[in-house]
Amino acid sequence: MLKLLFTLVAFLLMGLCLLGLRQHRLEVTAKTAQLHRTILEREHTQWDQEVLITRQTNPVTLAAGLKAFGMDLGDNFSQGAPTTRARSARNPDGDTDLIRRIRHPAQ
Repeated sequence: MLKLLFTLVAFLLMGLCLLGLRQHRLEVTAKTAQLHRTILEREHTQWDQEVLITRQTNPVTLAAGLKAFGMDLGDNFSQGAPTTRARSARNPDGDTDLIRRIRHPAQ
């Protein structure tokens, strides 16, 4: 009889531990879902801000804004303006093929 009582108590304690672990897992899952929603909301806010910044800083909009303040930019910001290749100390020729010198060092 004592063995049966001891076994029942052991199973009861094991069942309570399992219920506690299950409850903890559900709470962690709920917190994870809430955190994921917060991350997605911030990501969408960032995307909206990036779109707004891009709209406000495109060359045509900048040129129009600067003309509104009376600044003359000439043809620098017009849509048909020719583009120049960026030159730097590492890329003095303005090449877009950055590994050409590695493949053909004599050129």
